Amino acid sequence: MLAFPLSHRGTIQMAKAVTVEVDEKGRVHIPSSIRHELKSRRFTLSVKKGRLVMDPVKPATTVRGKYMGLLKASIEEIEEAQERFVAANRR
Repeated sequence: MLAFPLSHRGTIQMAKAVTVEVDEKGRVHIPSSIRHELKSRRFTLSVKKGRLVMDPVKPATTVRGKYMGLLKASIEEIEEAQERFVAANRR
């Protein structure tokens, strides 16, 4: 495992780099230590400058401020709609 400096909110942390493989179904195993550190089971994936970037998605229950109260659907309804959208766009 490699470690390199990572700036986060004015502090220097050591980021972990591990090598993972993509299986024949396109799945990637994320080590549990990294999953626990990120405290998330959902991520957005993007490609930036030829690199895969994976950002944790905050749950809808963490919405605060001026957006509080605008959410009319339940969390379950939102997650179901999201899953339908992802499934429809995989084709």
